[in-house]
This record gives sequence, C-alpha cells and structure tokens, in this order.
Amino acid sequence: NVNNIDTTGFAPFRALIQQGVRGILTSNLHFSVRSEKGVLPAAISPLFISEILKKGLDYQGLVITDVRGFQKTSGKIKNGDAELLALEAGNDVLLAPIHPAAAVKKITRRIKRDKKFAAQIERSVKKVLEAKYDAGLIRKPVIDTDNLVRKLNSPELRKLVQDFSAEAITVVKNEDDILPFKNLEDQPMQLIAVGSPRDNAMLRYMKKYTAVEGFNLFSIQDTTQVNINPNATVTVALYAYAAQLSEQLVPWINRMAKAQPVVVVVFGNPDQVRQFPQASAIVASYTDQDGMEELVPQVLFGARTSPGQLPIACGEFLPATGIRTDMVDRLSFALPEAAGMDSESLQKIRSIMQEAVDIGGAPGCQVIVARHGKVIFDRTLGWLSYDNQVPVTDETIYDLASLTKVSATLQATMFLYDKGMIDLNKKVSVYLPELQNTNKKDITLIDMLTHQSGLVPFVPMWTQTVKDSAFMTEYYHTERTSEYPLQVAPGLFAKNLLRDSVWSWVVKSKMQEKPARTPYPYRYSDLGLMIMKQLAERLLNQPIDEFLRQNVYEPLGATTTGFNPLDHYPESRIAPTEIDKIYRKTLVVGTVHDERAAMMGGVSGHAGLFSTGTDLIKLGQMLLQEGSYGGIQYYKPETVRLFANKQFEDSRRGIGWDKPLLSDWSSPTSLKASPLTFGHTGFTGTCMWIDPEFDLVYVFLSNRTYPDRNGKLLNANIRSRIHHAIYQSIFDYCQKSTRFGAMSNTVGK
Repeated sequence: NVNNIDTTGFAPFRALIQQGVRGILTSNLHFSVRSEKGVLPAAISPLFISEILKKGLDYQGLVITDVRGFQKTSGKIKNGDAELLALEAGNDVLLAPIHPAAAVKKITRRIKRDKKFAAQIERSVKKVLEAKYDAGLIRKPVIDTDNLVRKLNSPELRKLVQDFSAEAITVVKNEDDILPFKNLEDQPMQLIAVGSPRDNAMLRYMKKYTAVEGFNLFSIQDTTQVNINPNATVTVALYAYAAQLSEQLVPWINRMAKAQPVVVVVFGNPDQVRQFPQASAIVASYTDQDGMEELVPQVLFGARTSPGQLPIACGEFLPATGIRTDMVDRLSFALPEAAGMDSESLQKIRSIMQEAVDIGGAPGCQVIVARHGKVIFDRTLGWLSYDNQVPVTDETIYDLASLTKVSATLQATMFLYDKGMIDLNKKVSVYLPELQNTNKKDITLIDMLTHQSGLVPFVPMWTQTVKDSAFMTEYYHTERTSEYPLQVAPGLFAKNLLRDSVWSWVVKSKMQEKPARTPYPYRYSDLGLMIMKQLAERLLNQPIDEFLRQNVYEPLGATTTGFNPLDHYPESRIAPTEIDKIYRKTLVVGTVHDERAAMMGGVSGHAGLFSTGTDLIKLGQMLLQEGSYGGIQYYKPETVRLFANKQFEDSRRGIGWDKPLLSDWSSPTSLKASPLTFGHTGFTGTCMWIDPEFDLVYVFLSNRTYPDRNGKLLNANIRSRIHHAIYQSIFDYCQKSTRFGAMSNTVGK
C-alpha cells in the first residue's frame, strides 16, 4: 500500500534516509509491490522507486541497481532492454551493465522522443555529478592498485562476510524439533527450489550431508512435474527473484505440509514466513547472496546453529523471534581462516594436484581437508580419463582400494571389539574353526591386524581360474544369471563357487619363512583382512557390506560409500581404474580393481569399497571425534584410541591403521604429521589421514592406475606433499597471526 509506509518493515530504511544516507541499492529482497501487472519485486517497480522511495520517504540520494540481478528479475533478455527498463523504473546508477552499447542506443532514442524521460535522466546525471564532486573526485586521486583485487577480497574480509551471514539465519518455527535433521538412515530427502538455477548451491550443499532429490519450479505448471515422495522430508526454498511465483504456490505448499514434514526456507522478504502455518519448520535467511545458500543447509543438518532473530514483526511472529537450533557434531563448511589455516598457503595444493595430472600421474583427483570440524578445502581437478570428456566433480565415485581395510573391515572389527564379541589376543582359529588344522591355527587377531602374523603378502588367485587365456566355464559366464550372480567385471560374471574357492586358497596359502622360535616381522599382507572379513561375517551373521551400510555408512549420511556402486549409480559417475589387458581384458569401471576382490563379487576384506571424498571424510571425522558423529556414538572413545595407537616398538602400525614413520622421508605422511596420526593409503591412488593433535582429516582420491599401473603419482610423492602443504598452512597462519598481533601491540603503544 503506497499510503502505508509507516510499518516496521520500513523503519530501518526511513531511519537511514533521515540520517542522510547517500546511496541505496534497490533489490527485491525486502519488499514487493502490487500493481496492475500483479505482484512486482520492488527493484523493477517504478511505483516503489518513484512514489514510495523518492516521494513517500523523501529520499534525495542516488538509487542504484545491479543490472545482472535486474535482468534476471525482470525477465528482459534482449540486448539493452534491462538497462533501459532499470532507468525507466527510476534508478540513477546502473552497476555492471550487460550490453552497454545496445543500451546506449536504446536510451538515446528514448530520450529524443520522451521529454519526461529526458528530464529524469538529466536529474540523475546531476545527482551523479554532485556525488562525484562531494566524494572529491574533482581531484584525481592517487590510488595504489598493486594487489587491489586481493586487498578487496582478503581472506579476513571474506570470513567476516561469512560470519555475518551465518549470524543472520533465523529459525522462526521448529515443530517437534525437526531441525536439525538427525536420523538420516532410511529417511528420503527432497528439495523444491522455487525460482533458482537448476544447479543451485542449496541442493549441492544439502547433498554434502545425505542423498537429496532436487526439483526446480519456474512456473505454477511445473508443480505437475514434481514427484513428491510421501515418506520424504521436503525442504521448499523460496528465492527472492520468484516473489510472484512464491505467492502463487502458497496454497500448494500448505497442502503438502498438511500431509508430510515440510521445511520452508525464505531467501528473500522475511514477511513471507507468515504464509506457511502448516509448515513443520520455517527459516528466514533474507538473501541468497553472500554464501547464504551454502550456510542454510549446514543449519538444517546441525553443522551450525541458527543465532538470528527477526528484525520486524511478520504476522504471528514478533520482532526478535528466533529459535537457536542444536548442533549435532556434523562437518560444517568454512573458509580456512575460520579453522586457523592460511588460504594463500593452501593454494599450493592446487598446483600439486595440477602437477599430478600434467605428469600423467592420474587423469584427475579430489582433495578434501577438514580441521576443527570444518571442511576448509574441497577441490577437484582433471577428468575421469585422459580423453577429457567427463570432469571430476565432488560427486565422482572412486575405488578406494586398500582404504577398504580400515574404512570397511576394520569398522566391523571395532564394532565386534566394542561389543565384547572378540578378544584381540585370541587366536583367529577360535572364531574360524576351519583354520584349526592349518598353518594359520596359531595366528592371533592382534598379529594379523598389525601385519606381523607371517601371512604372505600376495597370492595371485585369478590364474587358477583361466586356462590358455580363456575364462574357465566352471567359474565364469558373460551374462548374469541366478547361477552366475557375482559381477567380476563389465560383461563377466561368476558362480558363488568362485567366492568359496578364493576362501579355500586363502586357507591353504603358505606362511612366511622365519628362524625357529622367533616372531614374525612386520610384512604387509592382504590375506589378514580377507580372513578378518570372513570372521566378521561369521560373528555378525550378516554380509559385511549390508552390515556396514545399515550401521555405519547410512547413519553417517555417507550414501555413496559402499561396495558394487553399479548397483546404485550410473557408470558415468565412477572413475575407471584400468584397461586390464591380462585378466579381465576390458575397461574396469564400477567394478573393483583388485583381482581377488573382483573374484569375490566385489566384496572383500582388503579391497572393494568405493566412495566420494565428501562421504569418506565423514567417516574420518567420526573417528577423529572418537566415534561420535551426527549425534550418534558409533564406538566407545577408548576403542577408537586403542586401534589408532602404535602397538609395538619395532613396528609403526596401529591395529589395522598405518601410522607415520617419524623423521623418515619414506613416511607415507608429511613429516610434520604428529605421532598420533593414523590412516591408510590405497593402491589406486587414494589415502586418508587423521591427526588428533592438529584436529585434522585429509582425504586424497584419484585413479592413478588408469589406464595402466604407472608409478608417476608415487614417484612424485603427490599425496605426502599435499599433506605437507596442509600442515604448512597451519604454521603460516600462526606466523601471520603472531606478526599481526605484534603490529597491533606496537600501534596500541
């Protein structure tokens, strides 16, 4: 209502105008105007700018608009139309004109034939010149342009903006404490984005916490294309650019909210929160700028709290309404400086990643780093293969190789230990009686898990299943049938008999030679974890892949972490690992790279696990937090510490975990890693390292074995050099903070 501007919504703007504010940037985030054309965002409304802002509020300063946002809001797509309409609406200054040449021609023609418009432009020009004069621009200033962009976009300023944005997020309603989302297991999630790009940051960041199905609405007719899951929790995000569409959708959203949990997020005028009485939760975030789309999902999933309060009354919601939601120890996403790390130093990681690709060490890779519970570095680089057709993204799924040992088999082992179902000092034959009359009858669990049990490192079993370079029909078939259910490779399937044969070959395998009455030395072996997988399944009475999915990965929200990814994801999302010319004689993609794990149908104790970096780091963070993540305690803290600790004086290993070789250049970690660090590497070019002393998790994923098993990534020490750069950024941040503190003290004195 043009005649009713003495509302609380206008109060802060009226106060600023009365205090002499010289410029106002119009937007559609706070107000909408009803006109003959319906509800118009304020930024494109002549009624708002001329009648309300200039006459009603007596504003005499510059009215400014961003042409890019103006074009998106107005829907003007012809060259120069958005700029012309912005001036017609009453704006004085146009930021970032998109088509200036075309705009000048159209504006000039309009001036010649419209005296009223010409007079308006003359007034605007005078106001601009007065502002320039008052700003001292009559004298040419001396501006130091060295590193200007860097100064204007310093990490400290970017962190300040992020902090301000995070402080503004306001939860005005939270029935039954639906926020934060706690139980991710078997809980479908959907996002309906109203008026946003299809690839919006809101969806991308929600997917960092769990699987989310996304829909985009650009018209009321699009609702017919939305397939609402009746069992899902639905988040509806209303973007400021779609104010008119949002208003049309209010009845549809409220009907949906009567039937199932709906969370409404308002990325614009907070007054919209009054329109959704049926919603389970309502979040006001005021804008979709300044990283707000990235921050809101973190509040929804409990990685951040919601400290904001409404600045105005919105229907039943009074000023200062705001519910501070709980945090449930999930990873948040922040700038490096928020975790005591230096952004500039971390750029060294990107150059090392580029080096890995340039030297042919891997076609692509992902690095993700978390410190103090915050993901502060998450980059992908390169392609899935060297034909440069499909780029690596944060949704690319990698074969983890031997990271399976600690990310899968060891997790089941820790569960069994935690529940008192195993004794690490007992012999494995106690739990697997078929080993009692073999050369493995005296192996203890602790010796097997620390790789000093005498098991040989490697047994190439696949050679026993081929004859004259042909697959033996007693094991293999080219099609999956009930008789051949195990997928070994694309177009190659096996009987369950093959899985049984692999186990029998493990049982019958030789032991290492050693002098009598002496212990076995440390010697890395896959066979121990293959045996441990058999033991776990026997005691759990469940396949290990099903157990881990139900009890670890799904509750973590690590939905891509698991075995046999082709059962759930398209091949295009999975990085290929090798063009196998010896055994499978095909491109290996989506099935496990390791031959023995492939013979087991993709599920083994030493290899077979796949994951994105985004999901794998959740497991690492849970272990860093001593078994706790997302409000769930997976293991006792003492169990995590026991397995992560160095076990023997003459071996660096923990229980299952690898650890640093202190002050040794051959260490798999950075030399700066603390003695508490634990983790593992994988043959396909992967690693995960967890450092409790520095509160740090580092994940590196690549497919360095594609198209063949070259050692360039290993020879260049890519993984450990990146690890070193991570620690260096911590030390650089400390040094800069110390220097800044010293400078501040000097100035103070």
